[in-house]
Amino acid sequence: MPTVLVVDDEADILEVLQITLEHAGYRVLTASDGAEALAAVQREIPDAMLLDVGMPNVDGWQVLEQIKASNSAALAQVPVVMVTAWSSDQDRLRGGIEGAVQYLGKPFDPNEVVEVINRLLDPDAPSEPELRRKVQQTSLERIARQERGGDDEPDAGPRVHLTRLDRPADPPREEALTAATLPAFVASLSGRQREVVERIIAGERVSAIAGDLGVSRSNVYAVLRRVAKHADLADGRALIHRLRRLTSRS
Repeated sequence: MPTVLVVDDEADILEVLQITLEHAGYRVLTASDGAEALAAVQREIPDAMLLDVGMPNVDGWQVLEQIKASNSAALAQVPVVMVTAWSSDQDRLRGGIEGAVQYLGKPFDPNEVVEVINRLLDPDAPSEPELRRKVQQTSLERIARQERGGDDEPDAGPRVHLTRLDRPADPPREEALTAATLPAFVASLSGRQREVVERIIAGERVSAIAGDLGVSRSNVYAVLRRVAKHADLADGRALIHRLRRLTSRS
């Protein structure tokens, strides 16, 4: 019997999802916040996860990041579906970039949740790494089109979307990080930040940088997140994408 971990800080939603999934033949584990979720996956790796985003202390983004950065391949490859009221396009794109394979907005139809899990855990379904790469590529392509000023709004389609990222952009700060201003921006960083950014610009992978520095991938992404804030970018992955796009033109 496949196991689904449901993570949400609203008790009534946890109960609805647990009852619905159990009736559909799944074994269900629950966690009421991100810290509980991270503890739960250390005890037992589920077959799939339904993950809320807006939770106190450890939010869904932090849970997703730690799972996808895990040294355990089995844990890193758990398919994660974001279930949240944060339904902007940028939220969906962010989820796709950070490793979620689907996005389900609140309020949701419980039967729709079952359909999503059924598709993900179907024996003939693509593997989680395949799905994740496809969603990440789609998300990055959409971000690139947005930055070029293209019309990127997809057809309305079903309520279950690819994943998450669309906070209103702040053009002044984001546009300040250009190929022309990049050298000064890099020079303004601290020693460790500058080293990581320069290696990203050189085309090195995060895993290789982490290995050379003797730290985890999560630690490297934490450095990149701090740098991203200076550039007014959403996160470390958005920073990587922008740095490589800028330097590929130079």
